[in-house]
Amino acid sequence: MESNFERQRGGACRAARKRADIKPGPMRWRTTLLSVVGALAAFATARAQDGAPAEIDTSVITGAWWIAPIASVLALIFAVYFYRKMAEANEGNERMIEIAGHVRDGAMAYLRRQYMVVTAVFVVLLVILFVLAMNGIQNPFVPIAFLTGGFFSGLCGYIGMRTATAASS
Repeated sequence: MESNFERQRGGACRAARKRADIKPGPMRWRTTLLSVVGALAAFATARAQDGAPAEIDTSVITGAWWIAPIASVLALIFAVYFYRKMAEANEGNERMIEIAGHVRDGAMAYLRRQYMVVTAVFVVLLVILFVLAMNGIQNPFVPIAFLTGGFFSGLCGYIGMRTATAASS
């Protein structure tokens, strides 16, 4: 026979499971599945250390490296095409042009303010990465990659904002 404590405790657990909509069965399966996957990963790692070095077909990898630059050039061609089509479109009447000018001014003021804050954080992080690279803790190309990535990210933001405000007119 169940004691009062067991009934209260069991009732609380059932109520909590009901509130959380957790069934006891699926949890056991998840635990079992994670245990099996973990054991297989550990076994595969141990077996991989015993095996011979893998031979990699570098011709496929070398060919795959060309996908990104080609896709980037195609994307830039399409971007220029769509920008020109948008720039040729009618801007509307005089009142619409005036409102679009105010929107453009506000957007550029926002972007200028945002870039001031981002530039301060960017410079601090760049100095930290540069110090780490000079002390041999970080790869020397990391600050260069960070600098170019930050520059082109900012450039994309600027061009995107200019395009968006021009398209709204």
